[in-house]
Amino acid sequence: MKDKDYDQELLSAVFASAVDGIFITDAQGRYRKVNTAACSMFGYAEEELLSSDAKLLLFPEDAPFERVEKPDGGVFYPKHRMRRKDGSEVWVAMTVKDIQAGGEKLKLSIKRDITERVRAATELKASRDQLEEKVKRRTAELKSANRSLEIQILKRIKTEELLHTIVKATSSVAGEEFLRTLVRQLAVALGFKYALVAERVGTGRARILAIWAKGRFADNFEYDMQGTPCGEVVMGEVCSYPRSVQASFPGDEHLVHMKAESFVGIPLLDSGGKVMGHIAAIDDKPLSGEEEVKAMMRLFALRASLELERKRAEDIRKKSEANLQAIMDNSTAVIYMKDPEGRFILVNRWYEKQFRVERKEIVGRTDHDLFPKGIADSFRENDRKAIESNRPVEFEETAVGPDGRLHTYLSIKFPIPGAPGAICGISTDITERKRTEEALRRSEERLREAQAIAHMGSWDWDIAKNTLHWSDETYRIFGLAPQEFGATYDAFLACVHPGDREAVQLAVREAFNHRKQYEISHRVVRPDGTERIVNEKAEVTWGADGQPLRMAGTVQDVTEHKRLEAEILKAQKLDSIGVLAGGIAHDFNNLLLGILGNVSVAKNYVRPDDQVAAILDSIEKSAMKTKSLTKQLLTFSKGGEPVKEPASIEQIVRDSAELVLRGSNVVCDYSFPEGLCPVEADQGQLSQVVNNIILNAMHAMPDGGKIKIAAVNTEVDEFSALPLKPGRYIKTAFRDFGVGIPAKLLSKIFDPFFTTKKKASGLGLSVTYSIIKKHKGHIEVDSKVGEGTIFSLYLPASKAKSVDKDYGVVKGAGRVLVMDDEELIREVSAEMLKLLGYEAAFAGSGKEAIDLFTKAMNGGVPFDAVILDLTVPGGLGGKETIRKLKEIDPRVKAIVSSGYSKDPIMADYGKYGFSGVIAKPYRVSEFSKVIQEVITGKGG
Repeated sequence: MKDKDYDQELLSAVFASAVDGIFITDAQGRYRKVNTAACSMFGYAEEELLSSDAKLLLFPEDAPFERVEKPDGGVFYPKHRMRRKDGSEVWVAMTVKDIQAGGEKLKLSIKRDITERVRAATELKASRDQLEEKVKRRTAELKSANRSLEIQILKRIKTEELLHTIVKATSSVAGEEFLRTLVRQLAVALGFKYALVAERVGTGRARILAIWAKGRFADNFEYDMQGTPCGEVVMGEVCSYPRSVQASFPGDEHLVHMKAESFVGIPLLDSGGKVMGHIAAIDDKPLSGEEEVKAMMRLFALRASLELERKRAEDIRKKSEANLQAIMDNSTAVIYMKDPEGRFILVNRWYEKQFRVERKEIVGRTDHDLFPKGIADSFRENDRKAIESNRPVEFEETAVGPDGRLHTYLSIKFPIPGAPGAICGISTDITERKRTEEALRRSEERLREAQAIAHMGSWDWDIAKNTLHWSDETYRIFGLAPQEFGATYDAFLACVHPGDREAVQLAVREAFNHRKQYEISHRVVRPDGTERIVNEKAEVTWGADGQPLRMAGTVQDVTEHKRLEAEILKAQKLDSIGVLAGGIAHDFNNLLLGILGNVSVAKNYVRPDDQVAAILDSIEKSAMKTKSLTKQLLTFSKGGEPVKEPASIEQIVRDSAELVLRGSNVVCDYSFPEGLCPVEADQGQLSQVVNNIILNAMHAMPDGGKIKIAAVNTEVDEFSALPLKPGRYIKTAFRDFGVGIPAKLLSKIFDPFFTTKKKASGLGLSVTYSIIKKHKGHIEVDSKVGEGTIFSLYLPASKAKSVDKDYGVVKGAGRVLVMDDEELIREVSAEMLKLLGYEAAFAGSGKEAIDLFTKAMNGGVPFDAVILDLTVPGGLGGKETIRKLKEIDPRVKAIVSSGYSKDPIMADYGKYGFSGVIAKPYRVSEFSKVIQEVITGKGG
């Protein structure tokens, strides 16, 4: 039943949409069913027709029309006159066939409106009849004129001879040759120097078609007839000036040039009596026998008129045909006609160009003669479909184009009326359009890819319909699939974080009320519970009534951007405290050097079992702890640049972790793969980082537990969201399984002095952050309450291998110059150098050091090493002093020393001319090692 219903529905649709009128009548001729086209064709409403019979549409006075019996039992009326409701006539081509439905005999009548075709044919026939009548009439007139001429010839023998010559000369020619013969014979017959025939071109102008001048043909030309005798002729009058014609038309330069004395002109009339042109004879002598000349010229004018009218009609026909051919040949569509057997009847120039074959090679041949079988079969199948549909049908067809590649054509094919089985086709090359469509598809794909890379999607809100269209990237940002989204404004609001919905709604209202751009950043909650931060921008389109129609814009996932902004803010906070910390660390380190240096020297003057030795050890340990604290403060300052060298991240992590966790109930699970690159780092500062992270993990697991530590080599490229330059890094992750950190506190844990522990300074993680930043690395944290925390470090990899340093007291000999503005430092340095076996000299400023160095050089007792304090308030510091010393002695060996510096000299001392570096505070063992390396040439 479903199939029958479908078939019935399909038949009804075809019946209703048919362009031909369809009528079904019963045995009594009453209309039982008509379609929309039938009603429209005759101007009746459907109910009017269904209440009438077939006689309603007939003219009672009409005789039976021509009919053709068809093999299938139907009858075809190729031309049948019928009556519309308003009484006007309509011509139809009609097919009538007996049918049965429900046991009832009915007649099916299909009528096609051919009124315009009949009218055109009627008008064409009338035009032809009229032209034939004119030709007959003019021919009759010519015959009459010839008879009159014969009479005149009989009367005048001389005239007869002349006319006989003219008739003989012009009877076998036509067109331009006829006109040239006419004017030559006319001039000879009349004995005139000049004879011409001209046609009117526009208002007041004439174009010479043929002119005989003094025994030869002259060039044709166009001229203005105003002020000439020809101007009177074209007014429809015979114009004759037997003498003094120049005097009558003094402005006619042509008459002057011809030295004209006499003039005779006759107008040339078309069959409607309208002046087409004129014929004229001009001579340089007075005219005799005026009436005879006029009579003779009238006869030639009649013949010339017929020829000129014929020429004009021929010109119009040729122009029309040329225009039609030009339209076809200049069309960028392929146009062709085929007979019922598929043979080409006509093709245009574009067909020749597209398929690289001449017209003469196409006409009379079929598609199978010109194209490969597959393409030809496709063409003929489409021809068949168009013929069967009996209406224009569009097809996409392919064929090899002029470039030898396969082209796509949009073909419109339709049956040729009056030629069953014949077809006409118009095919347009749409290859570029198809390529453009493909390019557009690829462009849209690239747009989707670009949106994915930029984390930016697009959206369009139809405000009136309350429907949303999202791009693929928008769905990805919101974590939704299209089938999961209601695609309405309310569905969008449901995705917005509850805390941001009111702000979003307010921004939308502001855009509507104040006609401004919609822009807002807000949070969205994905179906899995994760939050993202998005930035939205849009413009509103307004209707003519001032109401908002639609809002179209973009949405960008700025979560990572916001995270990077937070990182920058942290760095700025650290910079502000760094200025203060650096100053404190500098002064404190100088004081510490006085304590630590003196203690380390004093230990060399007491026995190990002496009670004083124990006290000195205690003081030294306290000083070293204080050094660690000042090192943390120094890290905040601009001068706390790491003194980097290749180092093993595994060794640093293991040593630091074991020291921190000794005696605790927390253990480490290490994962360090083979081939792990060394890092470029300050080992002391990096140990601080590990210490701080391990301490935090240990405090997060008061009942004990495990810390998983893993390191891997990793590459960072330019597309990474990490705030790092592209290159190779070592990623080290520290994972604990402790209490975790609340989300609201994660953004603060690297802030200076921020802590959640009662007895902590709040500097641990902020110091860690600062150290990693100064190493051109990155640190990030991820934590969930109740599950634990992961700290991830990214440090630049080094191509070199790390080198362990084993410090010990090394004695030596030589002369050492120490420059430091602090007297305490000079004193402790003196004690250390004395202990180590060196002869020392001291200066409180750079200028004093230069003087001492110069004096020693001049005295032949130069210094083996110079130790320069980097910063000297109000005087020459180490940087300026070494430059002066290098000018005195380029071979000078100098050590830079400082507790703080705003310049990166401590990290890259060799670049500034130093041979070694030592950071305050230091012990005598470290001091001795640096001096020994510099003097022996083993240092930097």
